[in-house]
Amino acid sequence: MRAPAAHASPALSREAYFATLAKRHGVENQQKLARARVGIAGLGGLGSAAACHLARLGVGTLVLVDFDVVDVSNLHRQQYTCAQVGMKKTEALAETLRAINPFVELELHSVKVTAENAPTLFAGCPIVCEAFDEPNQKALLVETLLATRPDTTIVSGSGMAVKFIVFQVVLLLTGAVMWISHGAFVDAHTQGSKWFILMGYVVNFFSVGT
Repeated sequence: MRAPAAHASPALSREAYFATLAKRHGVENQQKLARARVGIAGLGGLGSAAACHLARLGVGTLVLVDFDVVDVSNLHRQQYTCAQVGMKKTEALAETLRAINPFVELELHSVKVTAENAPTLFAGCPIVCEAFDEPNQKALLVETLLATRPDTTIVSGSGMAVKFIVFQVVLLLTGAVMWISHGAFVDAHTQGSKWFILMGYVVNFFSVGT
């Protein structure tokens, strides 16, 4: 499902918005970001934060996948508000992302990822961020994409409750967009898929809760 278009402030045009980003990132780099299509599997603490950062960067299309709804227990660490409690996470996050960047294209799937639907859900996504909590969910998505879409670059993070994990995952996602555009990836898996693995550990002074 495509999220409905949002309306920017009358004082802000698409051209002005992207011109400002291009000044910061460079015209060529901003064009690569604008052409990118990134899938995000799981919209909790890591996935929702990654989506917000990518929208701010000017990534062109985000495919958001999560079956869950916003709960009050999510609010201290996920990118949702009290007004969104009870909403589907895909729809609530789309609302937030539209406020950040009204020009981002959003594709929403409020379903649980399975081995059967994962190849279809992330079709056309050269980059997928695996942001699940459960190890079995992580393994299912990674193994399915390695088997069915071996050219997919998977950015996978563990230790979701750590602030620096979000930052580093976003860096990896941004780097993946840039390097794929150059066609200069070195295969990191025997099947030919590119899979970045970021292992994080909960350290007390970084922890924001689980």
